[in-house]
Amino acid sequence: MEFKKRFNEIYVSLFHLPILMVLPIFWMVFMDEGSLITRFLFPLTLISLMLVLTKKIVQVLYSTKEEL
Repeated sequence: MEFKKRFNEIYVSLFHLPILMVLPIFWMVFMDEGSLITRFLFPLTLISLMLVLTKKIVQVLYSTKEEL
């Protein structure tokens, strides 16, 4: 059960990686239009996703380290 939970956490973390890679491309494409929404929304979304992903990976690594 514990392994399944850990696997799900890692899977969710890895699921965010493609989103993090695609978002800057969208940001660069829509940045040319220069509207206020795209200028502020995409960087905030990217930063928040990176923080969530980093937090999740650190939690998984820390819990794995504690068990060893």
